[in-house]
Amino acid sequence: MGLKKDYRNKKDYRNDDEVKQLSVRLRKDVINDLKDMAQEDGITATSALQKAISTQKYLRQQIKKGAKVLIQDGNDIREVVFR
Repeated sequence: MGLKKDYRNKKDYRNDDEVKQLSVRLRKDVINDLKDMAQEDGITATSALQKAISTQKYLRQQIKKGAKVLIQDGNDIREVVFR
């Protein structure tokens, strides 16, 4: 496994040639969700967005392989379907 960069530290990405700046337009509620996720994890909004994208990518890869995503709430188990 390669070394992971810690993008919470701005010095790790300012000099990284692989990192590019991207401007996006998001609804206010989506921005608030992103800020909430970042605050809960103690990370920046940028790191929270990177984490969300990585998670989505991983889930899609697993689903393409035939895996299922399940949520267990007590004895109740439900499949999460992404569309």
